[in-house]
Amino acid sequence: MKNRHGRFSFSHVSWNGEDIVITLPKKVEFIQEYVSLFVMERKKAMPVEVEYVFISSEEKGDQLRISFEQFAHLPQGRWDFYIKKGLFDGAQMRRLGLYETAVSPQKMRYLKPFYYVEEAVAGVPYVTEKNGLSLHIDSVLQLEREGYDILSLPTGLCQVDVQDETMAITLPYPLQGSEDEVKIVCKNERDISFLPYERSANRQVLTVDLQGKEMATVFLEITKGQLIERYPLSLDAEIESIEVPFTVKGQLPSRHLFVTANSIVFDLNTADLAHCEEFDFFLSKRKSDDEVPLAFTKLTYQGQTRIMLDVEPLKEHIQQSGRWDVFIRMYHGAICEVRRIGNHKALSGLPDQDEEPPYIPLSDTLGLSPYFTVKNELTFYMCTNEQYVNSLYPAKATLQKLTMSQQGEITLSANVKMDEAYIIEGLVLRHRQNKEQTVMIPCKVEVVEDDNERRLSAVFHVKRLPLEQFYWDFYVSVLLHNGTKRFIRLRNGSLVTYRKLKNAVFNHNLHTTDEHVIYPYITVNNCVSLTYRRVGEHETLRDKMREYIAYMLSILCLWYFRWQPVWLVHEKYSETAQDNSFYFFKYMYEKHPKQKVYYVIKKGSADERHLTPYKRRVVYFMSIKHLFLLLGSKLIVSSETKGHGYAWRVSQGPIRNTLNKKRFVFLQHGVLGLKKVENTFKVGTANGANLFVVSSDFEKDIVVNYFGYEEENVIVTGLSRWDVLEDQSQQTKQKEIFLMPTWRNWLEEVDDEQFVQSSYFHEYNKLISSPKLTSLLEQYDVKLNFYVHPKFMPYVQSFTSTNERISVIQFGEVNVNELLMRSSLLITDYSSVAWETYYQKKPVLFFHFDVDQYEENQGAYMNLKDELFGEVAYESDDLVSRLEQYIVQDFAENPIFAQKREHYFNYVDHHNSARIYQEIKQQERKLYASASLWQSLKRNYFVKHVWEKYKNNRLVYRMGRGIYEKLHS
Repeated sequence: MKNRHGRFSFSHVSWNGEDIVITLPKKVEFIQEYVSLFVMERKKAMPVEVEYVFISSEEKGDQLRISFEQFAHLPQGRWDFYIKKGLFDGAQMRRLGLYETAVSPQKMRYLKPFYYVEEAVAGVPYVTEKNGLSLHIDSVLQLEREGYDILSLPTGLCQVDVQDETMAITLPYPLQGSEDEVKIVCKNERDISFLPYERSANRQVLTVDLQGKEMATVFLEITKGQLIERYPLSLDAEIESIEVPFTVKGQLPSRHLFVTANSIVFDLNTADLAHCEEFDFFLSKRKSDDEVPLAFTKLTYQGQTRIMLDVEPLKEHIQQSGRWDVFIRMYHGAICEVRRIGNHKALSGLPDQDEEPPYIPLSDTLGLSPYFTVKNELTFYMCTNEQYVNSLYPAKATLQKLTMSQQGEITLSANVKMDEAYIIEGLVLRHRQNKEQTVMIPCKVEVVEDDNERRLSAVFHVKRLPLEQFYWDFYVSVLLHNGTKRFIRLRNGSLVTYRKLKNAVFNHNLHTTDEHVIYPYITVNNCVSLTYRRVGEHETLRDKMREYIAYMLSILCLWYFRWQPVWLVHEKYSETAQDNSFYFFKYMYEKHPKQKVYYVIKKGSADERHLTPYKRRVVYFMSIKHLFLLLGSKLIVSSETKGHGYAWRVSQGPIRNTLNKKRFVFLQHGVLGLKKVENTFKVGTANGANLFVVSSDFEKDIVVNYFGYEEENVIVTGLSRWDVLEDQSQQTKQKEIFLMPTWRNWLEEVDDEQFVQSSYFHEYNKLISSPKLTSLLEQYDVKLNFYVHPKFMPYVQSFTSTNERISVIQFGEVNVNELLMRSSLLITDYSSVAWETYYQKKPVLFFHFDVDQYEENQGAYMNLKDELFGEVAYESDDLVSRLEQYIVQDFAENPIFAQKREHYFNYVDHHNSARIYQEIKQQERKLYASASLWQSLKRNYFVKHVWEKYKNNRLVYRMGRGIYEKLHS
């Protein structure tokens, strides 16, 4: 029990419909003669003394039992509980409440059942939004609105007949529930009354005594657990049937949570489930539409239903970290209740905070930890053992200073703070892809202000560290009092250090003798990391000088860009001119030459020849002109991320900061569906788009639901390159098959030895080396073009074929659109070029030899078993067999897949670029507009730095919330 600003906290409150029982914390001295209780009407502030019975209990804690009967004479309103300690008038009255407990949702804070003062007036104890204990005395209808989820059903579901003083109500289904749960409510102006009724033998007809009352507003009210169903009754309404089930969302209280080896167990009130015909449980992943069903068993005892959730099946359903909320779905009649399971009813708060939330291992890498949120709702935290330890022992490691000499010596200091007793073992670098790969760096440690805060300092040479590509994250390794090891991620706490590292071009970079570069940097999450990678093509001293020249010129020529809005267009790594970007640029050059649109290409690229007719608007990648236009441009328009229009992986310098803020129209590389990419293009991220181009309403739903975009920022136009897409397969002398697999994110930039050992290389090399395929191509005089994805350009020499009918084509060697138009059939795995082939009404064969690994590491928005528009093979022999069937049938498309085409494409014409241009012009003012004040504040590192540092200060937090609400009002 604590005195906190005139408040008095107890540990538990319960209510049985007649008595309120308040449980005091154990080991609290309570002298009944010196303690008085009061209730005070909130507006008039006139205290009324409360009688109570003191019950002493060492086991449960002392209790105060309060009879509600003494409040029956109180006028309607809200009455707050107060406690006064002392015999004198000057003794302070303190607000009574559950102040050591998380606040539950409003419906759960009303402690039902109601205590009826009059026929239509009742009272009930409840807990306020600040967890104070109060009484609410009001009309029953008002209390129902506050304490229940109310479902108002349409008129006409019940047949109504009136004769003399009797009304007969015929229900759509037999009525369940007691007299307390079923009411006929009559409302005339301010008068509310409950009408008596009798049920028929089949419980489907109610005969109501109208008692001479006029039928102004009459409705049938049925209470089912936390839900009240209201059926309006009318003589004139036409009888209706429910065709679409009604869904109600809310909470359901649980209690007595505990964990066994393979089960999570809790109790539900049997009365809350009595009306259900059936129910089930499921998990819903945060910020996702993913759901996982939960297997369970149940048993009933003493008015409780014990639920035992089986966690064993979760091993197959969940393979990644995340938080999953626990729900129950309850079905009755035409109604489905979806309720969040929580600890609401007890109102005693979360489980004992001294007890650690349990951890159930599900696999070698992942486990499950059930816990109650700050809103008392049950959640399963699927996490690694390290994440579990981090959640148990919160800690902070804050960088104070970091410098790096030209010789590569880093000097670093940081503060570490946590509540547990701990010892700092050292500073640790951990490889981001393989956290088991670590480098321990010795450091000096000193105690700062108290036992819980330490300051560490370290000096080390980065070139002496055994580093591998690419990213190494700084942690502080600590050993806790119980022997547990904890890695604390090092976060930046210095604005000076951030600016120094972010704008570093000539310093804080070490170039090694083996053509690698090492530099520290601050991540987007404000953490401290180290990059070790090969020196990029555009990271010479000359390139850095170009950047600064372009930067100074852009400042001097701000006036030019105000009157001449520039759009910059590029494609993958600024090396190609064959995708949506090129065809949109071509359209703009030919149809809207006054618009300043420039195409960026690397000098000497194979596709540079495609740009010869348009060279007046072509700029060379990383030239002073390119960088100058990049800094001043209004829009980036591209089929790739903005980063492809600048030096790859370079995260420092003034241009990178400017590029991240540029408005971006994303033309897309292909149609979404086969590959999840929302982490790359999610709204609000550095690669997020201001306008997102899609090809159908189906695809638009993906972008809105998964990427978080507003509907007006997603434009259904079709892809630019489809403007020139024509079926040329009948014009070739020899039939062609196009084989184009996509890349695998788990193979990106591996070495040659690892690549040739991968299933990706093995399966595709096996396919192009297949004697059966060779024979098939020879027999039917067919050619196969194997196009290697640009991500695997370094390994193109690994793919070999001695068959003259199989061509292994390098990225950029032949235009992809030409290959697609010439081909009669496409073989791919998950590449978006499948949509191009489907668009041309040609067959697609999917090769899914690694579908399980793909779905685990990459994932798709479509169901890869049921929603595809082509046949699927899982082995190369089966693929060749299916290919033979299509060759024999002269590559005719399967009618089953042809029927799906209208669902996947809104337009099939040659006006996609025109639609894109029209959409950009319609939203031009918004695209050109400066960022809003709120967006500027969100991006501003200084603001984020101050907020992160001082948000726990109550005054700063209130100011921050006030600014947020003002800007969003």
